[in-house]
Amino acid sequence: LSRFKWGLAADLQTPNLETRVAILQKKVYADGLVDIISYDVIEYLAYSISTNVRELEGALISLLAQASMNKKAITLELAKQMIDKFVKNTAREVSIDYIQKVVCDYFELPLELLKSKTRKREVVQARQIAMYFSKCMTKSSLATIGLHCGGKDHATVLHACRTVNNLMDTDKRFKTYIDDLNKKSPFNNKRKAGIRKFDSCFCFKQLIIIEMTRILMVCLGNICRSQLAEGILRSKVTSANVFIDSAGTSNYHIGQHPDKRSVENALKHHVDISKLKARQFTVKDFDDFDYIFVMDSNNYNDVISLARNDIDRQKVELILNRVYPNANIAVPDPYYGNEEAFENVFFILEKACESISNSLITLEVKTKINN
Repeated sequence: LSRFKWGLAADLQTPNLETRVAILQKKVYADGLVDIISYDVIEYLAYSISTNVRELEGALISLLAQASMNKKAITLELAKQMIDKFVKNTAREVSIDYIQKVVCDYFELPLELLKSKTRKREVVQARQIAMYFSKCMTKSSLATIGLHCGGKDHATVLHACRTVNNLMDTDKRFKTYIDDLNKKSPFNNKRKAGIRKFDSCFCFKQLIIIEMTRILMVCLGNICRSQLAEGILRSKVTSANVFIDSAGTSNYHIGQHPDKRSVENALKHHVDISKLKARQFTVKDFDDFDYIFVMDSNNYNDVISLARNDIDRQKVELILNRVYPNANIAVPDPYYGNEEAFENVFFILEKACESISNSLITLEVKTKINN
């Protein structure tokens, strides 16, 4: 057996979509059929036949025969009719790679650019749309989709789906993009097959938790208000799908445990925050968290000043807006106050955290494709 190791070990796999398209294009060019068969037809055949090259070329020959015998032009409609018979309408799931290719072709962007780190508006928009369709049309997890889109995490994919849903309701031009992409052949087939639109209830009034939702509480020093908020919300949220943390906009107390008065006050209400440690808010938190609640307008301005784009800015919100929408009320800083001040802050934060907790609807989301 070891003698075989002298030779070359080759990993033989079925050709991917791009390879299948290239094979058909070469065949069409070699046979002088470039003016007869459009790229849309080639792409549809490549998508529909994924088993092996022989079947792929057989489908092309069958299509040519159908067109010749019936004296019809080779159109996408004819290709669909032939494929239905050729592969007995075998149902298959649209792949993330295919979705990315369709989106890139539509926006005339290189695939490498879609997967890159660039934050140019047109690229970010195309990337979000690709994430949205990937969630709607595949069984892939958020983490898997993010990995295909340049190594993004699940939170970024979750935010992309929410953004696309919101823009479809508010931006007519953006909705046109989505409608046009829906008409692409395999996309359209999936829509007709009854695929469920990705749920757009992403406001905190009815947040659907998919995989893991990450919430960050932020104040100035991260030893009083934000750690109290973290502890209170943790005591109210029982779902393992919610991760809660806290941070400060300053570096005054990095590594320190909460203020002793905060700990004592929390314990009176059966909330233990004694083991928490202060840390400073960083730009990376925009990538790591879905929602960032700040205690007052100064915290808000400090966090927003680090935001890189609108996606980052949309994650930041004054925590008391959960209780008093758009009132922009601050949670008072009890650091220089007495025990009563800490009790008052606890009561205020408990009310806000109760609202957030009630908004977190734990729902196992299973994307099913009804072929």
